[in-house]
Amino acid sequence: MMHEHYDGWIVLLSVLISVGASFLGLNIASRVYRASGLQKLLWLFGGSTIMGLGIWSMHFIGMLAFHSAQALAYDPALTLLSAVISCIGAFVAFYLATHSRTGMPGMWIGGVSMALAVLMMHFIGMAAMRMDAQMTFDPLLTGISVLIAFAASFTALMLFRKFRYSIRFSYWKVNSALLMGAGVSGMHYTGMAAAQFTPHQGPADLTDSGYITFLLILISAAATVILMVTMGALFYERHLLEKMAYHDSLTALPNRNGMMRYTDSSLDRHWRGAVLFIDLDRFKSVNDLYGHDIGDMLLQVIADRFREAAGQQALVYRLGGDEFVALVPQANRERAGQLADRFISTIHKPVLVEGYKLMVSGSIGISMAPEHGQERNVLLRAADTAMYHVKKTGKDRYSFFDDQMAQEQARRLRLERDLQLALHRSELRIVYQPKWDARYDRLAGMEALLRWEHPELGSISPGEFIPIAEENGVILTITAWMLNEVCLQNAAWQKAGLAAVPVSVNISSHVLDSFLMVSMIDRALQDSGLPASALELEIKESVAMSNLEQSIEQLGRLQSRGVRISMDDFGTGYSSLGRIGDIPFHTLKIDRSFIQQSSLFFKQAIIRNMVAIAGNLNLGIIAEGVETKEQAEFLMTTGCYQMQGFYFGVPMAADSMDEWLHGGGAAGRLAAAGVAAAGLEAAAAMRQA
Repeated sequence: MMHEHYDGWIVLLSVLISVGASFLGLNIASRVYRASGLQKLLWLFGGSTIMGLGIWSMHFIGMLAFHSAQALAYDPALTLLSAVISCIGAFVAFYLATHSRTGMPGMWIGGVSMALAVLMMHFIGMAAMRMDAQMTFDPLLTGISVLIAFAASFTALMLFRKFRYSIRFSYWKVNSALLMGAGVSGMHYTGMAAAQFTPHQGPADLTDSGYITFLLILISAAATVILMVTMGALFYERHLLEKMAYHDSLTALPNRNGMMRYTDSSLDRHWRGAVLFIDLDRFKSVNDLYGHDIGDMLLQVIADRFREAAGQQALVYRLGGDEFVALVPQANRERAGQLADRFISTIHKPVLVEGYKLMVSGSIGISMAPEHGQERNVLLRAADTAMYHVKKTGKDRYSFFDDQMAQEQARRLRLERDLQLALHRSELRIVYQPKWDARYDRLAGMEALLRWEHPELGSISPGEFIPIAEENGVILTITAWMLNEVCLQNAAWQKAGLAAVPVSVNISSHVLDSFLMVSMIDRALQDSGLPASALELEIKESVAMSNLEQSIEQLGRLQSRGVRISMDDFGTGYSSLGRIGDIPFHTLKIDRSFIQQSSLFFKQAIIRNMVAIAGNLNLGIIAEGVETKEQAEFLMTTGCYQMQGFYFGVPMAADSMDEWLHGGGAAGRLAAAGVAAAGLEAAAAMRQA
């Protein structure tokens, strides 16, 4: 047997290196959860390289602490192989531990991978030793070293789960690194204790071949790699990722996170200045007409102009879409107004993009600190309210937040709060407006309309509360409830023999975009037993065209079930007529704005063309907002016989609709007014001409 001993200081150094490398490796690997694609792979590679080389360095620094009477050398190939295996094992372990779908089985497999990598690295490193002695292993101590490796790997990865979403300092990271480092060190020195060296008989074949120098070179190289990877990761995170996190990738302006960082550090009770909330007018029409790529290029040009107009006077941020915010420190109302004028002027300038000459305008709301508040959210909400006031009163200008807007804002905040409970408190109700077939003088369908009776504020207009419901997400719950109620009511009418017509429900863009619409409708039809053909969905033209592929997919599934689809407000959007045939519509609904001005010749020409388009596409056509016999008479001359409006029936509750149906509805109304015969004769004459 040979006599061996260890240098205590070098042993301590090896343990510290093992713990430090474990901490760095685990810390870098935790960035994986905030990354995707190539970034995720880079973080995994960096963390596993540091962990693997750190464990490997610990092993061979421990070997430097080992002293024996024999000359010692190392096989270079096996030594390098042990380093590669250590890194590969760490990569597999981190990958499984950070993969969202692996769960606990993945953690167990990751622990096995890490433990096997540590063990293989150790024993291959031992096999790389070249000395004039025979090496054997004590089975008991070897088994203990294996158990230590598995226990440390499993426990460290389980602790890793505690901080896997955090990139900040955490005691969980420290504990995990201490456990992993201590486990690797314990496994190494237990494994070394298990090794027994018996000198060969006869003269030694080896001389001191400078193995210390060899190991120092390899360990220095590993330390250099660890240092470079760590510094590279820090640089990447501090500079590139910070820029990605706080700047908008499209316009290079600071984003919402950048604004929040600035306001968190600078916006306090001493801050004085202005907040400008900027929204582009008609930007959606640019996307609809020319596509989102052209819209993105327009935003880039506008952002550059904002940056130039603001200069050193203001900080400009892009919140998302076509919304921007400018913070103007130390500004009074005059300076804020002057800057708003510059922004509006620069928006007015035509933008040439891919051969298209684009023109948009802007609406700007301004809040002042401390006049309108000193907290970020208060000032932003005030500026946003002022901006929407501009939108409602003509657009293309700026306005300061004032007392009247404050009252509107307070009302809106109250409606937002109360709308969350309106359904639970039974404050929402459904009314039904008939659709009439003027050719056959009979009911053609109904439209279900939502009403809100506030216990204190009275009747709230749908135009006021529907946008609020869309913004806070409660529109999904309301739509599901409404679909269920409408289907149950229509099923009751059909069972009673009062009506055998489809009832239509308006579908919001938020419902269509949520991917929940199909399941909502399936459940409502199933619970009510209503045939799918007795339900009709009304979808605005702009909503259907804004996400065309998704609209086609979802509406196509509903059409295959038999549900009817109607395009609401036809003629008011900016869609390409060539794409209407791509969406499975059954009916086009002429917007009331055309009917209200149907006495004008050019409006009449537009309506006739709409009816012709529907006929050429084999689609039904209906006009809403019919309030006079003259409007009904004109529509019949165009070939549009289905109508909806106060002339035929006002929106009414279900029990009132029962009475209306029992009374014959609007039957005979056209004949009594002398409209039907004249209309049919005129229409026939026009078709013959």
